[in-house]
Amino acid sequence: MKDRVWWARPGFLAAGAFLLLVAILAIWIATSRTTSDATAPTTTTPGPPSQAGDGSPHTQPSSATTSTGDTPDVRVPDQAPADVAWTLWNGIALPSSPAAGPANVHDGLAEGYAHTPEGALVAATQIMYRVSGAKGRDVVERQVLAGAGRDRMLADMPTASTTPAPQLAGFKYTSYTGDRADIELVLKTADAQLGTLVVAMVWDDGDWRLMPTLQGQGATGYRYIPTMAGYVTWAGVQQ
Repeated sequence: MKDRVWWARPGFLAAGAFLLLVAILAIWIATSRTTSDATAPTTTTPGPPSQAGDGSPHTQPSSATTSTGDTPDVRVPDQAPADVAWTLWNGIALPSSPAAGPANVHDGLAEGYAHTPEGALVAATQIMYRVSGAKGRDVVERQVLAGAGRDRMLADMPTASTTPAPQLAGFKYTSYTGDRADIELVLKTADAQLGTLVVAMVWDDGDWRLMPTLQGQGATGYRYIPTMAGYVTWAGVQQ
């Protein structure tokens, strides 16, 4: 079935691509109403997102910080990037940063990220959501790593939906080597339920690209979480 975007398609553990995963997550969260007394850690509340433009500055992001020669510094930050601005895109607050990118936003694509952990984080978020836009096929073709997984994603591309997508709520790096980043993103539904999925990013041909599974899944490890404990709060919309 290809008549809805990834967050609105029904099913649980269905085969099919990245485009299904947030749908699965939203359904799982909605039907797994586990209550908890725990509260999220206190963080700085981001400012309201801008609704002007396409969501990102057009300045070139900085190159990777190096510790020795040309070797990327593989230390990951334990707090949210300090210079991020949030812009609404199709109702979703997307991050951009003069240091991390994207450097070039055009025709529904956001490209040009710094070869840093922050660059990978912003790229993962931008690409994950922009796949659902009118230029989603172009996003997959240009910003997803070439191979059988990308071919499967293209074969499963859906059309638009009016169902609201979960907003970004936070993140945690599960690994970072300089040329690959595995990032667990926290998503929050309109009724404040939380779930996570892991996005793998690879530095390829001068930019960060999403690396799908061979089955065309652009994210893995989706699960419900009761609180934000253990994650960095990072959001442009407070729910």
